[in-house]
Amino acid sequence: FAAEIFHDLHEEAMTTAARGHGLMARVQQLEAEFPSIEKAFLSQTNHSPFFSSSGAYWHPNLQMEQNLITHGGFPHFVMDSYEECRGPPQLFLLDKFDVAGDGACLKRYTDPSFFKVETASSGIATVEVQRGKKIRKKVGSEKIITT
Repeated sequence: FAAEIFHDLHEEAMTTAARGHGLMARVQQLEAEFPSIEKAFLSQTNHSPFFSSSGAYWHPNLQMEQNLITHGGFPHFVMDSYEECRGPPQLFLLDKFDVAGDGACLKRYTDPSFFKVETASSGIATVEVQRGKKIRKKVGSEKIITT
């Protein structure tokens, strides 16, 4: 099992290294192209068109269609474990134990109002428990006694 996991991890590391080398080649290409762009930009005498052009508008509204550096997502060996996971619970199997009949469990556990009522009642119970506790401080002592 460990050999299988580490083999996949090794493959992912090699894929990442290959992508890193590809990025390094791209950066070196950009570094080689940049001086000619910089020279053309600095040789212009009037830079005012840059301030009024719509080119200043694109930056805050840039829509990325893909990640520029990473492909995103999870590694293949992680996705394999996700794909092996079982589906949603089969709540209809619990219907035979429910007095409400067929479909009651599915209805109960997919109804958001059920969880809102349960959450509200559990919140009230914790408030009542906190009210029941009294904190007293002994005079001349640093200890706090909770009853």
